[in-house]
Amino acid sequence: DLDKPGLFYVARSFDINKPGTRPKDLLGGVIGGTIIQGKVSVGDELEIRPGIPVKGKSTITYEPIFTSVKSIQTGTGKSLKTAHPSGLIGMGTNLDPSLTRADALIGNLAGPTGKLPPIVQQVTLESHLLKRVVGMVEQTVVQGIKPNETLMLIVGSSATVGQVTNIGGKDKISFTLRKPVAVIPNQRVAISRQIEMRWRLIGWGTVVAE
Repeated sequence: DLDKPGLFYVARSFDINKPGTRPKDLLGGVIGGTIIQGKVSVGDELEIRPGIPVKGKSTITYEPIFTSVKSIQTGTGKSLKTAHPSGLIGMGTNLDPSLTRADALIGNLAGPTGKLPPIVQQVTLESHLLKRVVGMVEQTVVQGIKPNETLMLIVGSSATVGQVTNIGGKDKISFTLRKPVAVIPNQRVAISRQIEMRWRLIGWGTVVAE
């Protein structure tokens, strides 16, 4: 829906400056990913959440970061003034390139300031388990999810570990997440279980609006 606020999943982030570049010649950081709704144009002001981790004495909190779009390019190198949901793009920003170096912003969601969905560390899914575990040589039946089990959830471009805190009716399962994520009501989330030292897809769920 192009009338909705533009939302952009950050799947990559880069520092495109070559070593030894003089400070006055530095270019802002680049974020790469895909637009899932609305549109994004050169000149737009963006908020990126949950943002960057800030380590305290015993906890880690996240601070949103703010930037503006300086350029947009497709995967083939074509420059755009406005991008719509269609495929992978890269956006040049005025962010300090140290913030985007080495994919540091993977898993974030970008969009108009104040228009992003909520950032949460507890989420409830209406779960749908597969019959068989994906990626196993031998066909392995998917066992039911258990209380206090630790699973991997893929929310947009973010991968986070979640601990099961409640199993309710209608296959609703609540999780406490290791790191916060932006969630959209009815969004699909992949669910994986660690089997033979690897995370294996066992099902998916839709986000239940709280």
